[in-house]
Amino acid sequence: MAQSSQNSPESVKEILGYLNFSSGERNLRFFQVLNSYWEEKFSSPSPAGEKGFVYHIIESLENDLTELSAESAAFKVDDQAGQVLKLVREELLPAYRQFHSDLLHHHKDDAVFNSFFLAKAFETVLQQEAPRTDTDKVVKKSIKQLNDYIGYRPIPVLEGEERHQPYMHEWVAPVPLYIDGAGVAAGRYRELIEQTLTILNETDPQILYEACLDPKKLREVVIDPRAYDFDHPINRKPNYHFGIWDPLTIDNKGYYRRFVVHQVTLDGILQRLESAYMGESDAASIPRDELLYEAAAVLAGTMLMGAGVCGDTPQTYDSETSLGDLMPVIAGYRDRFYEQILEKIPEKMKPRILEEKERLFQSFGGCRQGLNRQLAKRRADQLQRISLARIYAQMGYSEAAREQTNIIAVPSARIATEIDCLITDAHLLIDQEQLEQASDNLPKIEDLIRRGINCGAIVDPWTILGFGGNYSLFHNLENSIHDHRIDDLIDLLEDIFDLYSRLQKEAA
Repeated sequence: MAQSSQNSPESVKEILGYLNFSSGERNLRFFQVLNSYWEEKFSSPSPAGEKGFVYHIIESLENDLTELSAESAAFKVDDQAGQVLKLVREELLPAYRQFHSDLLHHHKDDAVFNSFFLAKAFETVLQQEAPRTDTDKVVKKSIKQLNDYIGYRPIPVLEGEERHQPYMHEWVAPVPLYIDGAGVAAGRYRELIEQTLTILNETDPQILYEACLDPKKLREVVIDPRAYDFDHPINRKPNYHFGIWDPLTIDNKGYYRRFVVHQVTLDGILQRLESAYMGESDAASIPRDELLYEAAAVLAGTMLMGAGVCGDTPQTYDSETSLGDLMPVIAGYRDRFYEQILEKIPEKMKPRILEEKERLFQSFGGCRQGLNRQLAKRRADQLQRISLARIYAQMGYSEAAREQTNIIAVPSARIATEIDCLITDAHLLIDQEQLEQASDNLPKIEDLIRRGINCGAIVDPWTILGFGGNYSLFHNLENSIHDHRIDDLIDLLEDIFDLYSRLQKEAA
């Protein structure tokens, strides 16, 4: 275990002092220091094991606390820091993973828990009334408080009923990449986010105004950690995969303050940079700093495009505005943004970038077209594997089906495929006259359907009544489309009822 208390004693005292004496009020200095501590530890070899790096950080802090308690009487009198560290390590983080076992099944701990997430976890536990007594209550309330993001989710209003609410497992805690006043989180995305924010801060204010993205209003930039489902109807909304303002994070002046980027886009942009020196890219001859600048410029451009669709306040667009009206405006300021970036890029890059523009008919065409190829490839791969998985499941090859869904990681595909596997398995058991074993699959199927609805992997049946089988993409009614997930749910339930009928017939 690294001896952090010897390397940076003042930082360690700040972290442990906050944990020991704070009641959970937001302290940006705590976020900064914990982020630096994380980065310092990350630069040293990570311990072996299946646990995420976050557990190594907490264990290291616990070791530091033991040393500090031997030196300071203040830490001997009150051991709140030790109790909070233990509660987060042993209870909160595992419980959070269990709570989102469907939504975040595809992620390892390191993709979900970064330095700012850990800081928020500590902060949230400290805010609870009894952090040292009723552990279960503290953990449940902390998870509910951390899960403060759902994204674009049309809510049906049914006659004679109160306003319908999203289900509890649809809410998720986004992964913070940038917090105003605390900086950019350590890790894989740090350099890219720092360069992107620099570019946005230097962008023409008129373009920022048209795009509804003022970097001075950014309180947070976060990742939506859920697997990106290309088959979801929301993807018919232009530029949705480039990010959105969180519609529920609003300041007292009515502006959105948290911008959410989708990991599929972030990883697609980074792909060119990270694969350049692995013999997998034609960009191997380009210096890394130039590739980083290009990636940041494209990320900034995609954020501007995503923000332009949703607007920066709930009143930005009214019911008279349609997506058809917006797209020419967005295309216009996007092109002006890239043209202005060309004038500001470092001189050593200009000859190559201008030649690339002539050859590819697009500013930063190498990176932008690389991103589009990555997204198109992932979409095709996802749809292909979903179809293949369900065919395997219906043929009775359960392991082969699960192998395909584990690759694409989308919860809707995984749950639907698992249901197909159980239905097919039940029919095979009926063929063998093992009716009792076949009937055991029925409650498992029902449980999967309820879990799927509860986490958003299966369409909420109330939306069938509330929206008449349609899915609203925008304020304007003409931008509603048919929700094909309803057809999928009907087909699935028909297969389940067929299984019930056959079991009853055979039992009779």
